[in-house]
Amino acid sequence: MLTIGSVCSGVGGLELGLEQAGLGPVEWQIEIDEHCTRVLTERWPHAKRFGDVREVAVDELRSVDLVCGGFPCQGISAANPRGRGLQDPRSRLWAEFYRLVGGLIPRPSWVLVENSGGNAARWVDPVCADLAQAGFAALPIPLEGRFVGAPHRRSRVFVVAYAHGDALRLYEQRLAARRQGRVRDEGHPEPVDHGTHAGWPSQLEVVPPVHGVSRRVRRALGNAVIPHKGEVLGHLIKRLHFGPDVR
Repeated sequence: MLTIGSVCSGVGGLELGLEQAGLGPVEWQIEIDEHCTRVLTERWPHAKRFGDVREVAVDELRSVDLVCGGFPCQGISAANPRGRGLQDPRSRLWAEFYRLVGGLIPRPSWVLVENSGGNAARWVDPVCADLAQAGFAALPIPLEGRFVGAPHRRSRVFVVAYAHGDALRLYEQRLAARRQGRVRDEGHPEPVDHGTHAGWPSQLEVVPPVHGVSRRVRRALGNAVIPHKGEVLGHLIKRLHFGPDVR
């Protein structure tokens, strides 16, 4: 198993999926929202929790094998065409995510970053560049909700990064290939239909007016990662880390 730390955890959808893939345990989570924190406390009672990521010192965190999370999307989402990208005061929290990843000793073997698939060019390249500077080889993977059996698109991009000494060179080669038109822009991936997986319910099946779901719960669901996406990526990371024969 790989130990997990989570930044901007929300209600823990991403780490829940990673655990379902056989990774874990979750050692610590960072989340400022009080309602989300109560959910995290109930699900992961033994994990250590922190509030405002801007106030977390790296020496407060136990070193882990994998750091995951999705920083706020308001500055980069397609829903905000005038957003300032990673310079937006909210999306700027990526800098705090990166600060913690770069400061952990020993550094994690894996980093998993999630955010909006719309206007992904606003954030994917800068995030991959930062990770490359820190020695991580990063691969952006687009995933829609329908790819894991949900009845909606819910487009997201996940950057899977592995600690690798040649990361900066690999990143520069990828940029060169994109400029020459050999690699499609991560912000507009080719649509691929991988089919559905029966028995995986959509997180949007809850209808608030019928079921009486409060606004704070709707907001938490809207911000959450579909756990099945985390599970798919968890299996990928597990096979890459331990070898193709791992179960």
